[in-house]
Amino acid sequence: MMRQTTFCITWHLRELDLQECVASIKQRYPSAEILTQDTGGNLSYGRNRLLDRCATRYYFMLEEDMRITPRTDLGLMWRILQHHNVQGVSGVLEERRGSVAMAAMIRRTRGGWNWSSSRDLFFTERGEPWIYAHATKNWGLFEWEALNRVRWDERLDLHEHFEFFVRWYRAGKHVGVCRSSVAHYKSRPSGEYIQQRRRARKVFFAKSDSIMGRNHMPRNWTAFTQLSEAKWDASKIMG
Repeated sequence: MMRQTTFCITWHLRELDLQECVASIKQRYPSAEILTQDTGGNLSYGRNRLLDRCATRYYFMLEEDMRITPRTDLGLMWRILQHHNVQGVSGVLEERRGSVAMAAMIRRTRGGWNWSSSRDLFFTERGEPWIYAHATKNWGLFEWEALNRVRWDERLDLHEHFEFFVRWYRAGKHVGVCRSSVAHYKSRPSGEYIQQRRRARKVFFAKSDSIMGRNHMPRNWTAFTQLSEAKWDASKIMG
């Protein structure tokens, strides 16, 4: 399966982080295929360029401040992808202050889109628990063909995650969330990096309605952000 997988890493301005991310992959998987892409500050652009360059069946999505560890269980992720009705698998993001994950369900309401935590627990043939969901965190193993059909909207430099997974859900795609994890190392960002993020955030809110439509936004943006970033009890999928 490793021959069918490419690790695709987006990065911008943080070259040392990128080098450490690549080193963590090579330490665990010396023969792994690795692609990197400078986003220029536009994550959607970077991920789409990696899609264009990826020539394998599976696309492992990472960002430069993430690290592969002994707890990154690619075997489990492959098993879920091959034998269940999902087109992507993610898991736990290990933060310094605790583990973070998102297993979200999406529902259309009169006021827009509503997000809630998934409680749909399943098991692999080996008895390994995982959660069925519509959306997850911004890393994981995905079928290249499924990603390429949805792709990211390059008009969104930042906060592209919500819009992407709404279209993913509407295209009939799903994800699994399991105990596999990557470590998240937040290095101290440069002033230039911080300024670019602030500019991108302003642009997102200025043009999000025209891109996605007023009813396409989360019914409660704060609630979505909290669901995406809150500490999460991963005990039910830890086996």
